[in-house]
Amino acid sequence: MSGVRTEDRRSLVVYVGDIHFREKRPRRRVDNPVQAISAKIRYIVRRAIELDAVAIVLGGDLGHSTVWSTALAGAVKRAFSGWREHCESDDALASALGEKPTVRSKRILTIVGNHDVPSYNYDHMEDTGIQACVDNGTVKILTEPYSIGDFEFWPFHSGQDETNALVEGTWVGPAAEEELEFDEHGDGEITRAYNPSRLQVGLVHAPVGPTSNPHMKDYRTLKIPFFDVVMFADIHDPFPPTHLIPGVTVANPGSICRWNILDADREVQFAIIYSDGEVVYEKIPCQPKDDVFDLTGITPEEIAEAVQKSTRGYLAAVAAAALNKDEMENRDFVRKIGEAAGFDERTIALLMAELPVS
Repeated sequence: MSGVRTEDRRSLVVYVGDIHFREKRPRRRVDNPVQAISAKIRYIVRRAIELDAVAIVLGGDLGHSTVWSTALAGAVKRAFSGWREHCESDDALASALGEKPTVRSKRILTIVGNHDVPSYNYDHMEDTGIQACVDNGTVKILTEPYSIGDFEFWPFHSGQDETNALVEGTWVGPAAEEELEFDEHGDGEITRAYNPSRLQVGLVHAPVGPTSNPHMKDYRTLKIPFFDVVMFADIHDPFPPTHLIPGVTVANPGSICRWNILDADREVQFAIIYSDGEVVYEKIPCQPKDDVFDLTGITPEEIAEAVQKSTRGYLAAVAAAALNKDEMENRDFVRKIGEAAGFDERTIALLMAELPVS
């Protein structure tokens, strides 16, 4: 374990999975979606302050769509504002007392999810909602390994080759292999990252979840020996902190949004990552489902359609990523991925309709 204790006291960061800020009210939700998510964020900020966290870290998909209104960007900034105010107030007090300021990230640290970037095209981030939050000082997008306090974060953004390699078990770590320590038995597995004095944390936005199917990899099948902790986002259903191999923990607390009737009973939580590598989840108080969902007259057909709509949206994003890389002709790829998911002709046609116009 490369994490350390600072003055015999564990330091920590707070990690939040998919958030999906949105202005349009989802079907069967009866409340205001911006207010609902903002309340959860304010609660997380309060807990981060109470826990004396050194950072709040997001797993991507800050917004539900790539382009936001100015009003939504302002609402997101206000939701997180208590964190910056706390950091600045603490720094001012330390300065007045002639003490060194506490090491903290005033900006919310984040990676990029598939809902944050238009069709996985990272060359067109300038007009996105998440970039607006960078510009207004709310978040910092991690583009390279980033150290703060006892932690070193490694970003793996959605849809990038490095992220896919990590999930498939073919990522070999940083290029400067001479600075790494290898297994003494000579089998070539990387056992430690650059700085053993910090907890090495991978932040990954990729379809890794509690089960395996054509569009999701089971977290129990991962082969990731490089990090101390790997935190996942993208799949909204959580899986528990799990030791894959000695010294490596993977976790996903799940999304904090419940926009879909399939999510009505799902617990909403965030994660606490301690500097010695322990990961724990803490529940976020939520309104009872009967207060935020109209659950009258739900039919089996509506539930089935909700499942298909969720899956179609994901598959459309995957297809868009592949099309950007010119890996396959448009219709051929859509049909291949649709058939792999077991969809009928009508559903495949709906998937095609959701793809960006070329």
